[in-house]
Amino acid sequence: MSARKIENMIREMLPAEAQKNALDIINYLGKDVLLEDEDWCWIAKYKDETVFHFRIGGFQDEPNWLAWSASAFDYSETEIDEKFKEIAWKNICTCGSCGSECAPGRRAVIFGKIFENCCTSSLMLINPNGDGLECLKKLIDIRKADIISRTL
Repeated sequence: MSARKIENMIREMLPAEAQKNALDIINYLGKDVLLEDEDWCWIAKYKDETVFHFRIGGFQDEPNWLAWSASAFDYSETEIDEKFKEIAWKNICTCGSCGSECAPGRRAVIFGKIFENCCTSSLMLINPNGDGLECLKKLIDIRKADIISRTL
C-alpha cells in the first residue's frame, strides 16, 4: 500500500508532535522502501524483506505510534555507539504470549547484551522522539545494510 495512506492516518490520529516524528520516519524510509498495509500495521519492505513494522494508533486505538523490528533480524554483531545501545536496550519487546512462534519468549542478543523472554520482534519503540527517533533511523539503516549485504 502507498505511503499516502499511512500519512493520512498519521495526520488523522496523532497529535502534532507525534505526527511530525512519524512522518519524519516515513519520509526517512525512502522511495526504495515499500509500505504494505496489513490491516492492523504497515510493513516496511526493502528488496522484499521486512525492515520494520509500524502501527498508527497504538494498541486499543491510543493516540500513539509504534515501530518494531523485523522478526528475522538479530542485532548481535552490529556496531553502534553506546548512546544508541542504551536506547535500544530500554526498548526491548518482551513476549506477551500472543501465540506467535516466540511464546513463551526467546533469547535475543541486542548489541552484545543478552535478553531473555523477548518477542519475535525484539525491539519496539513507542512514540519515539529526539534520540529515540535518531536511534530508529540508525536501526533502519542497519537493517537495510544487512539486507544489502545478504543480497550481493
